[in-house]
Amino acid sequence: MMSRLFLFILTFFSFIPNLCAQEAAQALADKSDRVVIFYDKDNQEIGRFYAAFGRRYGAKLKEGDMRTPEGDYWLYPARKSQDWSFFMPIDYPNANDLMRARRAGVALDDLGGQIGLHGTGDGFDHKLRHSFGENWTLGCIAVNNDSILAARDMVLSPIPIRIQP
Repeated sequence: MMSRLFLFILTFFSFIPNLCAQEAAQALADKSDRVVIFYDKDNQEIGRFYAAFGRRYGAKLKEGDMRTPEGDYWLYPARKSQDWSFFMPIDYPNANDLMRARRAGVALDDLGGQIGLHGTGDGFDHKLRHSFGENWTLGCIAVNNDSILAARDMVLSPIPIRIQP
């Protein structure tokens, strides 16, 4: 009887989001320090994760430039991803990116999209590059799979994220 009760409780709580995780109110992605930091509503740090960014230095200007955007964006709650374990979209391109593209003569259709925070997925190559501290993404921000699970539990609604050089 006791083992059935234990099994029931264990099964029940496995379907509930992490009740101990604190909810993030904002995030900072620092490309130089190679971290993503989450803060609560009182601006207290509640999570810090090592991160990989785009392969090339500088702010993203167009699709295919292998750069991570820089500026202020919105980070959205995670969705399951076949490639990356979980994917948390970032609202690139935003109005500032559109203005920068116009000034640079880049066609708005060439800006791209699908930028977000994601895990390393099951790919051995990505995990290996990540473990050696290499920036390997095409423009996204990547954290290890355990970190994306923790971030998923902290971001329950859209939050502001600053991505800085």
